[in-house]
Amino acid sequence: MVVVTDDSFIPDYLFNPWLCVDGDKYVKDLTSDNVLECKVELNFQHDVLLVTTTGIPSHDFESTIGCCASEQQQTWSIPITPIYSDDVVLIPERGPVAFAVNGAAIYGPEEGPGGDAVALHFGKFEEDRQPIELGVCGGHSGPGGQYH
Repeated sequence: MVVVTDDSFIPDYLFNPWLCVDGDKYVKDLTSDNVLECKVELNFQHDVLLVTTTGIPSHDFESTIGCCASEQQQTWSIPITPIYSDDVVLIPERGPVAFAVNGAAIYGPEEGPGGDAVALHFGKFEEDRQPIELGVCGGHSGPGGQYH
């Protein structure tokens, strides 16, 4: 669903890339056999784009051992015309820091127990506090059922 609440100039790149905006996109969690909805709603309000998602990707996926993914209610606010700032804003150490065009969360560089996920990927760190398992598409569900 796309809602435009005013006549603001909205660049094409904010309209075109989104998946799951028409609804009725259901995918399967191959770990649990649950069927979930990939849904992205766009709401253009004045100088921001509000993106509300279920956090479910647009393809079948595996929750893996963090079973099981569930539909979330995540809203992101994106300025339609970003303004450069001298202020520094740090991303959170854990949890979502961004999202894909299908609404699935993208997490930052810290993995669950606090290790460095980038170092883990390159074999420079060994996670010994919990097993890490990624599904066929490189994601999995975490605490609270958020797929990332």
